[in-house]
Amino acid sequence: MGGFYTEQTRIVTRQVVNGPLQSVQLGLWLAPFDLGVSQYLEISVYPSATTAIHEVEVYVERLSGPMAHWHRLNQDFALKLRRQFLI
Repeated sequence: MGGFYTEQTRIVTRQVVNGPLQSVQLGLWLAPFDLGVSQYLEISVYPSATTAIHEVEVYVERLSGPMAHWHRLNQDFALKLRRQFLI
């Protein structure tokens, strides 16, 4: 299956001062799935005050699973997400 499973994924667009803000919102289950760790993830992209530059905001909220497991599993997920932004 992989390192995570997503559900209820949606794309939201709304207007802000500098232009459109686009977000991907989803529920995310982290592997190993038998630990029951899930979270809400929102990745937003919006124009910055500098022309031709966009800002990215990542919001994560734990929904289920023990806090210690969430910290450990989410650290690996955050590193993989960071790697994708660097590519």
